[in-house]
Amino acid sequence: MGWLASTAQHFPQRRVSLNESPGHDRLEIAVGQGEEYAMNIRRALICGAALLMFGASGVFAQTIHQRKENQQARIAQGTKSGHLTPHETAKLERQQRSINHEERKMRKADNGHLTKADRRTLNRRQNRASRNIYGKKHNARRGY
Repeated sequence: MGWLASTAQHFPQRRVSLNESPGHDRLEIAVGQGEEYAMNIRRALICGAALLMFGASGVFAQTIHQRKENQQARIAQGTKSGHLTPHETAKLERQQRSINHEERKMRKADNGHLTKADRRTLNRRQNRASRNIYGKKHNARRGY
């Protein structure tokens, strides 16, 4: 009863009552304004769990095609701004061509589809290419 009494004292906006009937030792806590808050918290937790369960991570992940387009745009922007030399641009373009060729071979081997292992391999190669683009754009060499 000590905890219950202290709760009632510290939170006067909430109604805390103890219902003890003969033969029925029950504790009932009725929370007035806190019910809506608790319901909102529950709703938020359920929505968050549902998003995780039903693949919200796929919403944020780029497709292989989107990454290729993004990296091509980054290379073009680096060339246009002068942050990439012609030699660096050629090397990055060659790396992108190699990734595209490997993807075509993988798709051909599996009737136009990519297996999970294929996607993992392409993702790793695209990660490496992305690091190369960043490194070459931010080194001391200039293309102008």
